[in-house]
Amino acid sequence: MRVQQVHKEKSSELDHEKRNLARMQDEKARRNEAILHGDEDLRKVHEFINQNRKMFRRPVYGPIVCEITTQDKETSNCLEQHVRNAVLKSFVVECIEDSRLLYREVRQKQNLAVNIQVVEQGKLREVSRKYSDRRMDVLKNQHGVRGYLDEFFNAPDAVMQALINTSNVQSVLIGSERTTESLNNKGLMEFLNQKENGQGLRSSCIYAKDGRKIFKYTSIISRYSGKASLSVDEISNARMLRPGVPPEEKVKVQNLVAELQREIDDLHPQLKEKEVEYTEVQAAGQGAHAKMKDAQRAKQELNDAKSKVAAAKRKLQSAEKEAATDNVAEKRRVRKNMMQSIEKYLSTLELASANHDEYLKSSFELSGIAMTEEGKRQKIANLHERIEDMQKQTRHLEIEYSRVSDQFNKVKYNLGKLKEEAIRIAPIEDENGNDLPLKEKLSELPDSAVEIEEAIDDADEKISSIHENPHAMKKYEEQKKELETLRGHLDNLNQSKEMKRNDLQAKRAPWEAALVKIVEDVSKLFSQYMKELGCAGEVRLGKGDTPSRARGVSTEDGSDAVEHLGNFKEWGVEILVKFREKSELQVLSAQVHSGGERSVSTIMYLMAMQSMMVSPFRCVDEINQGLDERNERLVFRRIVDNSTMPPENKNDPSSHCGQYFLITPKLLPNLTDMENENVTVHCIFNGPYNFKNFGDWNVDTYLDSKRTLTRELRH
Repeated sequence: MRVQQVHKEKSSELDHEKRNLARMQDEKARRNEAILHGDEDLRKVHEFINQNRKMFRRPVYGPIVCEITTQDKETSNCLEQHVRNAVLKSFVVECIEDSRLLYREVRQKQNLAVNIQVVEQGKLREVSRKYSDRRMDVLKNQHGVRGYLDEFFNAPDAVMQALINTSNVQSVLIGSERTTESLNNKGLMEFLNQKENGQGLRSSCIYAKDGRKIFKYTSIISRYSGKASLSVDEISNARMLRPGVPPEEKVKVQNLVAELQREIDDLHPQLKEKEVEYTEVQAAGQGAHAKMKDAQRAKQELNDAKSKVAAAKRKLQSAEKEAATDNVAEKRRVRKNMMQSIEKYLSTLELASANHDEYLKSSFELSGIAMTEEGKRQKIANLHERIEDMQKQTRHLEIEYSRVSDQFNKVKYNLGKLKEEAIRIAPIEDENGNDLPLKEKLSELPDSAVEIEEAIDDADEKISSIHENPHAMKKYEEQKKELETLRGHLDNLNQSKEMKRNDLQAKRAPWEAALVKIVEDVSKLFSQYMKELGCAGEVRLGKGDTPSRARGVSTEDGSDAVEHLGNFKEWGVEILVKFREKSELQVLSAQVHSGGERSVSTIMYLMAMQSMMVSPFRCVDEINQGLDERNERLVFRRIVDNSTMPPENKNDPSSHCGQYFLITPKLLPNLTDMENENVTVHCIFNGPYNFKNFGDWNVDTYLDSKRTLTRELRH
């Protein structure tokens, strides 16, 4: 028994670890399921591709995020931060015909958002590295660089080529904590920016660790000044590409599964021996049990025999008692009566015999005459009786048929009424004729009346087994009263909701008109300011409309969707910019635009809003950092122009542009806008030679010291 218990425990532990291993191996599938569940359009496109793969000429991959397998959590964080969401959610095809087919079927016919990338023949071209092997050896040995980003994740060739085409993953470096030290103290970024032939600079990007945090260092070379602009961004944890269980954890579980399997295999011989012993003991027990039954049966037969012997003895004793009783007189009397009865019987028998002979003689004489007529009459009578019986039977069947027919029609009518009531209470099809889950449950019920009656009997037995519980009835009544109260409260809330909705409708129109007017005014100024920079921009009011809310369709729970009145949490201002002639207006985003482009756009947006704010002053800190020289000069000019405008109404105290404080560690030289008389420069000094207290400053003392120093220098 001990071996069986150990075997059972080991088998249970093995099953648990196998399930754990299966869960680990299925981690990627569950991650992909979560990604698709969070984006309805993405899920529908993915389902369409899986269901219609025969329509395409070549394989179709995607979304890209579901095709990628990273080595660790750090790689997932870096890759998701580096590659734009639009690219991660795009699909990859291997020919232009499949691209046109996919776009037509999902975008034009189903109105689903989809991004498609074409990698001809799905081939991964030879990767061109940004740095030579010699320089990479230096980066790895001296600065702790681990390698290129594309070396730390796996993907199909077509997907890898798409990421190279769109995101240059083959040129981005992955570093370590040593890399951070080199970036901070050894001028590693300047080394990366320098071309190997020594002629000019080039942009670069590298990820490096600092403790538990990862930072992205991006150096961009300005097209105008040719100088490098560095931005450093902290990397957040990946959401879509978060890795599953670490490989070493999987290996650990696999080793544990193998060890448990070996232990179970070692227990098998012992278990077999114990099973043989158990079988022998069981056979012996069964034999003993059979012998015990035979003994019990023999004992019962013996007891029965004893009972019969006792009964026979009792009968014998009773007979002996009766035989011993004196009944001679009684016997004589009975014998006399019997003799008299026998004599009467014999005389009667002789008379009956004579009468019988006479009767037979008469019968023989009449039988010849009446035989023919009587036979026919009897036959006719029999036929009439048979006909009457058949008619009676027919009338009975007609009456029974009429009764059954009436009963059937009545039952059919009642059944139709019950069916209509059942469909009204519990429909089995929706308005479109689609089956509901109830229909499938009803189909599982028995087909014959006997089986249904048996099921009803079972249900009745279960009901009969339920004992009356006064507490449950009391609880039911309390819940029923509470439900009625809640229904009344719900009706009041619906009325209040309708009143508030009407009130919101009345207030929304003027508020929205004023908001749209403000956004249009800001957009007009923003477009003008961006145009002065040689770029383009626009400001829009995003209302976050979704198709279901905009049309007021029904939601999944059957209630009507809330009218698109109070969905203001999805409203927002969208800033669209374009910095290149061939590009389109795009929403300002950290995934698309550089740090300098975002700074320029933000400043111009603030300048466009400045005239609409009546605060006495504004303050910005180091907003000019990260800008190239040309943009910094243009931005500074715009700040000065907007901050020194004369008031529109001199008699109105609030009619002013407000003071503007620009805090910065440095400014470009020869800023002509500094000459504006309304611009004041405050230099804040700090250091070991300054006064400990501002009250120590004395102008007269300073002038005396200055004169003394001047005289000493002259002599």
